[in-house]
Amino acid sequence: MKKHFLFIAVLALAVTVSAKDKVVLKDGSLQFLFEKNKLGVVDVDLSKAEVVEYDKGDNIKEYFGTYEQYVRSKIDENTETEIKNAVITEMALSGLQASDLQTAVAELQQKKLTEEDIIQFRMRQMRLYKGLNAFNNNNKKGMRFISHPVEAESVYKPGMLKLVKKQGHVFADLADADYMFVFVVDTIDMGTSAGARAANAASFFGGIGAQIAKVAAENQGGVIITGDLVVTDIKTNAELCRLHLNQFKGNAGMTEWSRMHTMMDELFTKELLPLAKKEPKKKKK
Repeated sequence: MKKHFLFIAVLALAVTVSAKDKVVLKDGSLQFLFEKNKLGVVDVDLSKAEVVEYDKGDNIKEYFGTYEQYVRSKIDENTETEIKNAVITEMALSGLQASDLQTAVAELQQKKLTEEDIIQFRMRQMRLYKGLNAFNNNNKKGMRFISHPVEAESVYKPGMLKLVKKQGHVFADLADADYMFVFVVDTIDMGTSAGARAANAASFFGGIGAQIAKVAAENQGGVIITGDLVVTDIKTNAELCRLHLNQFKGNAGMTEWSRMHTMMDELFTKELLPLAKKEPKKKKK
């Protein structure tokens, strides 16, 4: 038993060290994270990003070009169907009346998607996020991230709405946000779904060995990002802080956009909050 606990401790230490010093506060302060009744939103700027693949030594193994070029290279005979199904799911969750939904679906099915349509949809998927509810749960006395705009409340049945709010999701009007967090991406490795599949497989088995395998798998195949995270005050447009990410890696996920979301949660919860707590406190006059 002691050997098992030692192995877990070593594994956890390895995961921690791998991310250490990959996030640096270049300018400003993170103390606004502890301000009550403040709301944040996240965006991703991929306009100048280069998509790459790293080898096991964190060296660039392959270049795919810009994000647009990367998306174009991935288009195949299944892409249009996949995107249309995703859009139909969104429409079904949007609260449309049955007759309106039926009409919208029929119109979508008749439309031939262009490469530009596909690129724009993929870009939007990367920019959407799942509310950073892990951060919200770990920072209940400070600012929180908007999970869903208020109109999304109509999507959820009362019981479900109570559940997602309990999980740390915040429903608010996007116009009420105080802070904008923008990932300005220089390079990005999109990761793979292998880690997520391995983690799912490990979860079917009980015991401490399965838990170790699951933790290890969750740290494989995540998005790896280099660039800046820029935080601004939306109302004054003043830059509050700028952080540099150097090959920061998130956890596993089945899709590229889910891996982007887990990277955000990992960064905000396990890096930014500890960084903010380590900042020297300003003396009150």
